[in-house]
Amino acid sequence: MRFSILALVASCGVVSTSAFLMPRAPTATTALRALDDSMIGRLDGIRRSYQALTERLGDPDVLGDSKLLQKVMSERAQTEEVVMAYDEYCQLKEELEGAKELFQEAGDDPEMKEMARAEMKEIEPKLEEMEDRMKILLLPKDPNDDRNIMLEIRAGTGGSEASIFAGDLLDVYRKYISSQGWQATIIDESPGEDGGFKNVVMEVKGDMVYSKLKWEAGV
Repeated sequence: MRFSILALVASCGVVSTSAFLMPRAPTATTALRALDDSMIGRLDGIRRSYQALTERLGDPDVLGDSKLLQKVMSERAQTEEVVMAYDEYCQLKEELEGAKELFQEAGDDPEMKEMARAEMKEIEPKLEEMEDRMKILLLPKDPNDDRNIMLEIRAGTGGSEASIFAGDLLDVYRKYISSQGWQATIIDESPGEDGGFKNVVMEVKGDMVYSKLKWEAGV
C-alpha cells in the first residue's frame, strides 16, 4: 500500500478550525467565465457514467462478485463529487432562469420586480462559485490522490501549551476522519508533560485520503 507523509507543526495561537475540517484546493487566478459547451458536454457525460455505475450497484452479478463490486464502487466514488456539484449547478441555473422570467412577467409591479431582482442577486454569486469549483474538479487528477497517508503532528514553540494544542489538533482531525468513513491508527506518539502530544504519527486509510488532505501540510 502506498503512503504519502503529511507533517504539521502546532504552535500556540488562534487557528480557525475550518482550515482543518474542510478540504482545500488551489485558488483560481484566472477570471471566471461561464462554463462553455465543451465543459457542459463533458459534465453530462460524467453524470451519465455515474448513473450507469449507480445502476450496476443493483446488478446481482456485480453484488455477487466482491472484486467487481469494489471496482464499480471505486469508479463511482471518483466522479461523485463532480456529479453532485454539477447537479447543484443545474439547480441554480433553473432557479436563476425562473427569477429572470418572474422579473420579465412582473411588468409594472415594482414589488414583484424587486423580489425577482433580490433572488437573482442571491443566486448569481452561488452560481459563479459552483462554476469555479467545477473547473477545478475537472482539472487532471493528481496521480497520488488515491494514496493513504501518514499524518504527523508535532508541537512547535510554546512548551506545554503547544503540546496541548497539538492534542486538540489531533482531535479535530480524528473527527474529520471519522466523518469521511476513513480508518485512523496511532503508530507513534510522545505525550506532552501536561497533556497533549510532543509528537504523534497517525496512519490514515480510506477512499481518496490524500486528495482531501494534501493541502494540510505545513505550520
